[in-house]
Amino acid sequence: ISQNGNGNEADITDGGQGLNSNDNTEAVIRQNGDNNDADVYQRGDDNSASVKQGNASYTSSGNIADVDQIGAANTASFGLQWGSGNDVTVTQDGNSNYSEFSVEYGSDNTISTSVVGDGNRTRLTVDADWTAWSSGNSITIDKEGNSNYVAGYVKGDDNTVTITQD
Repeated sequence: ISQNGNGNEADITDGGQGLNSNDNTEAVIRQNGDNNDADVYQRGDDNSASVKQGNASYTSSGNIADVDQIGAANTASFGLQWGSGNDVTVTQDGNSNYSEFSVEYGSDNTISTSVVGDGNRTRLTVDADWTAWSSGNSITIDKEGNSNYVAGYVKGDDNTVTITQD
């Protein structure tokens, strides 16, 4: 699903109502604009979801992105470029899942990841160069299970990163 403009909504569901849906190629939502909503729900194994909001020529602010995956070996990614005041939530329940999110030139965004299971990996990037900063972002990563992994880096001012692993 690709949307340009404001106030749009995009929903993708794979394997709903108790049915598993395995090996989906990729659920992809790309939105440019303000006050958009992106939701992906996947149930099953080896699924992939990607949400991208904003680009170098079209800032995106006030958006909501929500990715929920239940199963094993799933991949979830979120990318934000040139936006502020966005709210992102990634939830994964299962083993050997991977989540990745990046913010490039974005400020005052809230990103939270909740992962339950074993052998799950999360990578985060908040990036900027010398002419622009990514500042005031709040990132929360909660993991429960064994052999989980978190890596990444943050550039900019007044960013808050909270990681809890149990």
